[in-house]
Formats: sequence, structure tokens, C-alpha cells
Amino acid sequence: MRLSIVELSLRRPITTVMLSLCMLALGVIAWTRIPLQFLPEVSPPFINCRIPYIGASPEQVEEEVTIPAEGEFRTIPGLRSIRTISNANGVFIHLRFNLDTNMTQATAEVRDRIERLKLRMPKDVDQVLIERFSSRSIPIVALAVLSKGDEEELIHRVRTILEPRLRRIDGVANVVIYTTRPESEVIIEFDQHTLRSMNLGLYELVAALRVSSFNLSIGELLDADRKYFVRTVGEYRNLEDIRNIVVTPNGVRLGDVARVRYMTREPNRQATIDRKGGAFVLAIKESEANTVATCRAVREVLNALPEDPQFEDVETKVFFDQSELIMTALKRLRDSGIYGGIMAIIVLYLFLFRVRPTLLVALSIPTSLVVAMVVMFFIGMSLNIVSMVSMIIAIGMLVDNSIVVVENILR
Repeated sequence: MRLSIVELSLRRPITTVMLSLCMLALGVIAWTRIPLQFLPEVSPPFINCRIPYIGASPEQVEEEVTIPAEGEFRTIPGLRSIRTISNANGVFIHLRFNLDTNMTQATAEVRDRIERLKLRMPKDVDQVLIERFSSRSIPIVALAVLSKGDEEELIHRVRTILEPRLRRIDGVANVVIYTTRPESEVIIEFDQHTLRSMNLGLYELVAALRVSSFNLSIGELLDADRKYFVRTVGEYRNLEDIRNIVVTPNGVRLGDVARVRYMTREPNRQATIDRKGGAFVLAIKESEANTVATCRAVREVLNALPEDPQFEDVETKVFFDQSELIMTALKRLRDSGIYGGIMAIIVLYLFLFRVRPTLLVALSIPTSLVVAMVVMFFIGMSLNIVSMVSMIIAIGMLVDNSIVVVENILR
């Protein structure tokens, strides 16, 4: 004889109570271990590719790179459309797929087509960049490090001191730093008239620069019971080393045909807050890390900065913190459960004047949340904004249905 859930619960009260306690214990464990995230894991159906081809004209890029790339990518299963932009710096390719496409498999297909494409591309094209966006790529913390002092020196401190501290935090996968001021770099400006008078080609000079700086291992040297690792080091140490590079067989040096300077390019953008410049820092977490715990660890590092003498004149401003949104949603979920339970108790007791059915409805709210938490934990879901808003709506429906069911049972 097959029993329904209601009949089984009435005939086996001890079993029902023990199952309820087990679910309650599992719910407590799931609550402490379920991942807290801002959004569920979502992979939009598009992939971006960038193929740098520096120094070529847009027509040359289109003919030698864009058209062969379109031919290779067109055979990918599930591809919906291809959009390409060719310019003097290379080509940008936007691949859009159907909504039911497995993006992991599509990414593997794109990599396979790229390996085939490399055999047909010019020798100057040595890399292809793939960008795939997902909800994991959203930074958990976005902040600005500001100072009224030397902006370049501040950026150097952020990259050499603050960035390693943030990377050491458990759960932080990557730290991205944006600056409004270009960093200083070695700029070599060739004199075209001098090159023509010496009958020198620009490509020959660039090739000489590439092979003149090296740091290679050339093997091992055994001396009795000792082993020495030998390296050949020819890296640039200062600007004078670069100027003294011999670029032709007849002894012409780079300083004779070009101006070598260490300088900052002219900035093409500017951003300040209260007339203070600095760096913008984005912290990206690991896929399995707890967002709230990771954000708190990042906040601890930022709160400790004023105590460091190297950052006494530095001010930090946090623009975005995922943990605040998550905790706000959790608070609303808790408040909805509490207010829903209180209102259900008041309404039911006023209409029924019975304690037992009133308590049953009141207990159904936390019990349902606990069961939902257990199911979410074991099927690999996370507690995020979407799931918490759904649970808030479900609590309202649960209270309404409980009142209707109990009232009809009593009638």
C-alpha cells in the first residue's frame, strides 16, 4: 500500500520529527558553506578576439588578417554572426553565438581555429588575444587611490606595494590597475634625414634592437662536486647602453641616428576626484571564493594603509563593493521572513483564535528556507542577488498560501 506524504507523517511522527531535525542540521551547515556571490554564473553568448598587427594599414590588415580569420571562424558550430573592425593597430573580431550554445566548447573551437589561422597570418602577427566575459569577471571591489603629490610616484607605490598586498589575499585572483597618466618609458625617435643619408632602413634598426637585449641560459659548468649555471646577460641597464648599441656592420651606433629619451607620453585622458589624481584599482575574486569574506579582507588592507608611512598622504575611495549589496539583500531576506512570520501569526490568530495552526504556519517559513538552502547547496547553486530576491518573493507566496490552506482545513 502506497502512502502519501501526509499519511506517512501522521503514522510515523517520530520519523517525521527526525527527518525535520536532519534537514534543520543540514540547513545550518549549508548556510555556513554556501558561496555568497553578487550574481549567478552567467556566460553571455559572445567571444571577442583581438589580433594586433602594428604598423600595417587598415587595407593590409583586412586583406591579410581579417578575411582569413572570418573564413576560419565561419565554420564554428552555433555561430550566429561575425563583426570585425580593422585599423592600423590590428583587427577586432566579435563572435556572437546562439543562446543554447555551450560557451566552453565554443571557446575551445575558437582556439582550434586560431591555431589553423596562425599558419596563414603574416610573420609580424605573433599573438591572438581571446576575451570571454562572464559574471566571474565583474570586480568585487573598485576603488581609487588618490594623492595631491607626484602622481607618477604614487602609481609606482600602488604597483609595487599595494598590488602585491591585494594579490596575497585569499580569494583574490587578479588585481587590475588603471591610470590616467601614461607611465614613463624609453622612447626612441629616429632622424629620417640621417637614415636616408646613411642609406639605412628602419626595419633593420628595429631588428638590431630586438637581438641586442637578451638574458639566456647557455648551460652548466661542472667543477669537481660543484655545478655552476651559466647565463649570458646583455640587458639594457641605462639609456647610455641603448645609445651605444651598434646597429650597422660599419660601427654606426643608435645614438648617431636617433634620440633616446626616458619620458612620459602626452596624456590622452584625465580623471581627478577633488582635484586629486591617482590610480584606479579593481579586485577580481576567484570563482569559488566567498565574495563577502574576500571583500572584507580587501577592506582590512585598505584600512591599514594610513598606518603605513609610505601611504600617509594617500586617500582611498571605494566606489563599488559587492559585499554591501549582498549583505543588504540578506538583511532584506531576513526581514521579509521575520515580518512575514509576524503578520501570519497575527492574522491567523485573529481569524482562527487557535494557537496550533498559527504556529504551524509561522514555522513553515524558516523551515522552507532551510530546505531550500539545503537543495541549493547540494546542486551547486550560490546565494546571490537573484536567488535571494526569488526567495523573498517565495516567502510572500508561502504566507498567502499557508493562510488559505489552514483556513480551508479548519472550515
